[in-house]
Amino acid sequence: MCSTNSLYTFDTEGNTNTGFPVENSDTKLSYQSPLICHEWDNYQIIGGTHGDFPEFYSFNLQGEYSTENWPNPTAEDSWTYNAPLAIGLENTFDFYIFSQPGADGTSPYPTIHAFNPDGTYIDGFPYERTDGLEGFITAMYSDDLTKVYIFTCSNMKDVDGNGFIHAYIANTDLSDFTEISGFPIQVQGFTFMNGINLGDVNNNGKLDLVALSYDQNFEPTDSIHINIFELTDIYYNPDYCFSTYKGNNLRNGYVTPFGFNADINMSETSNIKIYQSLITEKLNIESDSRFDVEIYNSSGVLSYKQSNCEKKCIFSFENYSKGMYFVKICQDNKTYTYKVIKLK
Repeated sequence: MCSTNSLYTFDTEGNTNTGFPVENSDTKLSYQSPLICHEWDNYQIIGGTHGDFPEFYSFNLQGEYSTENWPNPTAEDSWTYNAPLAIGLENTFDFYIFSQPGADGTSPYPTIHAFNPDGTYIDGFPYERTDGLEGFITAMYSDDLTKVYIFTCSNMKDVDGNGFIHAYIANTDLSDFTEISGFPIQVQGFTFMNGINLGDVNNNGKLDLVALSYDQNFEPTDSIHINIFELTDIYYNPDYCFSTYKGNNLRNGYVTPFGFNADINMSETSNIKIYQSLITEKLNIESDSRFDVEIYNSSGVLSYKQSNCEKKCIFSFENYSKGMYFVKICQDNKTYTYKVIKLK
């Protein structure tokens, strides 16, 4: 945790760990959450600061800068207030990405900063744009793991009161980092201090962007807006989604940012029908041949099992708590997994 001038870590008994607190009177660590990156036995605590000498930092668990290349100053000593993003393949973090809000809406400004974990800049960064960024960053690797997509909101809105959503594509080494055609998208109201959530809202396999925007004119007509856009050319890859404020896409608190496999197979399922996807009380499963059903809660605990269902199975959620469940269907030596949600 961070106070204004200190970074703390604690053991499970509440004792301050050796090497902490890390104190710095020249900068301020408050207003944002540090991000803990865990690779095997290696931990790094990364974040950004504000104040007179703002910086991007990475500490180890001994309270020391992770390498001699940390910390890195922000552009023009401009403050930064939001937590960074760490992404990677093969059970490792390859890049740390920080943002900076200091753009004025007119002139290009170093807004997105990307570092190797050793603290050296990635070639091509910092990335400049005219609208600043103060909000969380999200990323997703393509389904074939050859590209990475990065999504952000914006600090600015135009004269008509419309905010911006940005989307970028790059190679997996972050080379050829460029804005995706058709972006930025404009939405009603500010996207300032928010971010883009990634998912598949309509369960068709394509990536959907979910973003909050809001009017702040201090008038009775001020509103909050939920914006959902589908990227029809990009498949949703839940195994390789990254964001700042959660671990995996089960939202179960486990910090496993890569390699998660929900065992979702949407192919060859034309003979299986599941409805209603947004569950109230009952879930109906139909097929043209026998099948076995298992239902798991979001923590992976088996809640229900039935074997040799004859073409149809009806399951009642009446005594179950609301939340996400996984329906696993075994048929003809094949396994299919679906996500369903009980709303009440």
